[in-house]
Amino acid sequence: MIAPSSASTLAWLMAVSGGFLYLVSVFVIARLVAYGATSAALIALRRRDGPAPVAIPGGPAIAAAALLCCVAIAFSTSWVAVRDVAIALALAAAA
Repeated sequence: MIAPSSASTLAWLMAVSGGFLYLVSVFVIARLVAYGATSAALIALRRRDGPAPVAIPGGPAIAAAALLCCVAIAFSTSWVAVRDVAIALALAAAA
């Protein structure tokens, strides 16, 4: 986990290094990773564990549509921002 002083330093560096639109792109891509992972996990868990205790009509189809939307939005953003988020995720995974 990042110490509070390190986190604030990292946030300050990001704020001064890029423009507002770049930071918004990075934020959106980071949120898409979380939403896409949740949608993919829902599909995988329903396959592995069977039907949900409280079934929602079209649940897997909704999850697949959400995953496709996340991918489509990610493809429409700046590749520099996508690369930077991928680097940040790799560094976080390594730490």
